[in-house]
Amino acid sequence: IITATLLLMRIFPLAMRLLDWLAERSPWLMPHLVLRHLGRHSAEYTPPLLLVIVLLALGVYMQTMAASLDQWLVDRVYFETGVDARFLPMRRTENSAESVVVAPDTFDQLPGLIGITRVGDYAMSTHLADGRTNGRFVGVDRHIFSDVAWFRNDFADESLGGLMNRLAHSPDAILVSDAFLAENQMHVGDKMNLRIKLDTGVSISTIATISGTYHYFPTAEEDELVVIGNLDAIFLATGTEFPHQVWLHLSPQVSVEDVLDGVDKTGLIAHGWHSVSETLAVEQAKLERVGIFGTLTIGFLASALMAVLALVMYGAASLEQRGYQFGVLRALGLGQRRLMVQISLEYAVLTGYGTIAGALIGIGAAVLFAPFFRFANQEGLPLPPLIPQVAWNEIMWMAIIFAVGMIVVESMLVARSLRRNLFDVLRMGQTG
Repeated sequence: IITATLLLMRIFPLAMRLLDWLAERSPWLMPHLVLRHLGRHSAEYTPPLLLVIVLLALGVYMQTMAASLDQWLVDRVYFETGVDARFLPMRRTENSAESVVVAPDTFDQLPGLIGITRVGDYAMSTHLADGRTNGRFVGVDRHIFSDVAWFRNDFADESLGGLMNRLAHSPDAILVSDAFLAENQMHVGDKMNLRIKLDTGVSISTIATISGTYHYFPTAEEDELVVIGNLDAIFLATGTEFPHQVWLHLSPQVSVEDVLDGVDKTGLIAHGWHSVSETLAVEQAKLERVGIFGTLTIGFLASALMAVLALVMYGAASLEQRGYQFGVLRALGLGQRRLMVQISLEYAVLTGYGTIAGALIGIGAAVLFAPFFRFANQEGLPLPPLIPQVAWNEIMWMAIIFAVGMIVVESMLVARSLRRNLFDVLRMGQTG
């Protein structure tokens, strides 16, 4: 931030001289006088402008970091769950509960239901060049999975619907991560021998064809082998269906209790219940997260306030030093109103330059460094990768409040300075 600010301070006098050159060719005298003064005396404005840009950049950086981390938490929870809610249907018995296969329309009447799909999550093994490798086989219903599951655009080179279309190439089509493909020197179209454990004591061996790849896939950890395939093809090969999860796409307004009550009314148990809303509530209540966001918020507000104070204090001192110059201009016939407009334009240019430069530097720093942020109690970077989220609304309001506040305060200072008696100003002479 400081390096970029120093660079922009080098550009400031050049920019003022360029604008002054353009203003010379305009019929308006006031902009020419303002830009000429800023170009010739730019060194006088370096300390306050430097401080303003650095403070505003820090404030924008902190607000952008807060927005990015907030969205990242939502993305991480969705990545771990894969959908708004999921569970394994089970039926109560006398002493325990057992998993069951239910009809697809069993849960169609759940409150707040937008979409529902079947997902089979089974243990799997395969033989590669370096020996046997264990992993997971995730069987999906390719027809409706893309309408229910959560997926981000950077998870693959194509959309989730496009990946599902690749599974339609053949019943044995599968998707694997591109990292797995590169590590094992394999290519799209190669075959893989899979042994999938569907239930206790029940396994199936099959030869699958790699038809596509992904960078990341919901519920798939970075070092984990996860193969995505057709659930119906597995059931068709075995001649029967096996227990599988139910993934729910829910309305944001529906409560978890209502959904669970709806499951209970079917006579089944929602075993292994995972809900994004419940997990988010727990994560957002953690003290370390409250502390991080509190620090970022306070830093954002403090930076904006200190930027205002810095320019106001310098403005007051500068107007006091330039009182003699203003007196001479007034004695030469320059009207008080035009002099006030000239000074206001000077500070408007400074405020605009500082606000735009600070916002751009803060946004740039957040975009560059936010993806490398990690929590202290975690090793490496949790999936999915953090995507910087620029808090445009907050930054816009910060810029507006800063600009309006500066205009009001500086106008009051200018009016106060110009109300001084002209004779007293000229009698005191040049100061500073």
